[in-house]
Amino acid sequence: MIRSTLKLQNKLYGNAPKKLYSPPSYYLGNFTPILNFMKTTIVSSELNGVSPKANYRVKLLVLISTFLLSPLMGRAEAPPEVWIGKTLAAGQINRYSTSGISIGSFNSGSPVGGMSLVGSEVWVGSTLAAGPVNRYSTSGISLGSFNSGSPIGGISLVGSEVWVGSTLAAGPISRYSTSGISLGSFNSGSPVGGISLVGSEVWVGSTLAAGPVNRYSTAGLSLGSFNSGSPVGAIAVVPEPSVAMCISIAFSCLGFGRLTTKRQRQN
Repeated sequence: MIRSTLKLQNKLYGNAPKKLYSPPSYYLGNFTPILNFMKTTIVSSELNGVSPKANYRVKLLVLISTFLLSPLMGRAEAPPEVWIGKTLAAGQINRYSTSGISIGSFNSGSPVGGMSLVGSEVWVGSTLAAGPVNRYSTSGISLGSFNSGSPIGGISLVGSEVWVGSTLAAGPISRYSTSGISLGSFNSGSPVGGISLVGSEVWVGSTLAAGPVNRYSTAGLSLGSFNSGSPVGAIAVVPEPSVAMCISIAFSCLGFGRLTTKRQRQN
């Protein structure tokens, strides 16, 4: 028998209707929490705005996408939240829903120069001279820290590595393990305003007036650049769809095809 209980990757907060999706981006329906509480599981019958036929399909789709493909996809859905790091002395970290509702906050202790949220962890780089890199749980519990040696203008966490860009004139790009062990560095040539690591490439935005955007291999080899026209304060690179996502789509389409055939036979 197919399970109809949905395990949520992120807790539901508040009492506003929430749109729920199954990996990678299949809309399941709306769910409205009651009396401002946190919820981690729901049953398919609690979804609103879904026809019985669609709801029947939801059960199979969730089974395929969640139970078969989650190990491949890791975190299949990015959290539907907005995280903001402040440059004030207390270094406040604010967490919001995409509609602007405050979900919580905590202080990192120094002005924020960059922030990276991956899974259940938040990594925060400071603009202090020592360049502290602070690691937190999403609830604000400190999980450790280390110093990068210079003020941070951007930080990117991918897998087991932390990449940090400095605001010093030479624009050093430093690579660390998550325990703070140096894995190498190279200079980008100008102060860093943002850094993004995708696959085997590092993209670096500069705070110079022309706003250079530089592209490097992870070994520090220049792969090209262009000017954005003004100083860069942040940069984000959107990767191509992953193999796991393609597999997810293929499996889901196969599941829908079989389900439709089965229902046609029953009718």
